[in-house]
Amino acid sequence: MPMPDPCPPACTVLCLASHHVPSEPHPPFPSLLITHASALPSSALSTNLHNKNVRGGDKMSLQAFIQQNRGINGNTNFPADMLAGIYANIAANELRVVRDA
Repeated sequence: MPMPDPCPPACTVLCLASHHVPSEPHPPFPSLLITHASALPSSALSTNLHNKNVRGGDKMSLQAFIQQNRGINGNTNFPADMLAGIYANIAANELRVVRDA
C-alpha cells in the first residue's frame, strides 16, 4: 500500500490504520491525507512532552494541542473529547519508532 511521500516513521501506523477503519457515516479520519496531517501534531506533542530538554512550563497543553489540530479534518475540527484522549495517551506513552532487527 503506498504511503504519502514522505511518510515519517511516527505516522506510518496512523497511515495504515486509516485503511482499516470500518466504513462509517462519519469516520474519525475520512481520508489518508487527513490521517497523515493529524499525525504530525501528535508526533510534535510526543516530542514536546517527553523531551527532557523541554522545561515543564514549556510543555504543550491540551488546549494548544487542540488548537494545532483545528481545521485539518476537512476544514472542520476533530471532537475535543477524541483529541483529549489522544493527548492523554501520548502524555502517558511516548510515541516511539520501532525498527525491525
